[in-house]
Amino acid sequence: MTVGVRSGESTVYTFINPAIDNADCSVSENSLIQVEQDTVSNPSALYFSASCSDPCSIIKSSLLSFESVITFTIDSDVTSIISHTSPQITINVVCDANSVTISNAVGPATFELLHNFVGNNTLSFPEFTCSLSSCCDLTYFASSSEDSVVPIPSMADPTASGGQIDLTIPVTDVGLYEVYIHVSNAEGVTSVSNLILAEVITDCRDYPAEMTTTAPNDEETAQASPGKYLV
Repeated sequence: MTVGVRSGESTVYTFINPAIDNADCSVSENSLIQVEQDTVSNPSALYFSASCSDPCSIIKSSLLSFESVITFTIDSDVTSIISHTSPQITINVVCDANSVTISNAVGPATFELLHNFVGNNTLSFPEFTCSLSSCCDLTYFASSSEDSVVPIPSMADPTASGGQIDLTIPVTDVGLYEVYIHVSNAEGVTSVSNLILAEVITDCRDYPAEMTTTAPNDEETAQASPGKYLV
């Protein structure tokens, strides 16, 4: 059977006690034996629920915060000399759509970027928060709509590292980008940022100045205030 990665304690298996033909006999106690997690003996990986009495048939675990394989068998005592051992039971603990929560920590924000100024066109934001971490293999892309799953063709996918997301805005064309950062994990859990406005603008550096330099006369030099540049 398969259960999802979870935090805290969860019920992972409920079984039916063995049927006994003799009406005078019944199961008195169940025991978990040969409990292994990822092929390593780990008796503490499973335990019977404290809410039920012998012969308890509800099995729980608090070691579900990462993907693993748990195997075990159940020994059912009928009398002091008669018992029944179940076939081996396998529980696959895997990430699923309910294993994680992804929360946005980006925006809204507005930026102005200089046309063709490549050295200053990467924007940084706080990384999305995600738990449980074992299911947080996240991928990012940028789109022009909160609902769109189509990346902006001219924009590279955002990258995440060291607790921040880096988004590089193309500055080869003047104009306004409306950007939403989308994030998802392998199980299809998604989140999206608030709106990021990035406007690529022109300034005087786009147009080489045509200047004629002349030497100032004595009067202009005398009247120039400290710190004033004379061209």
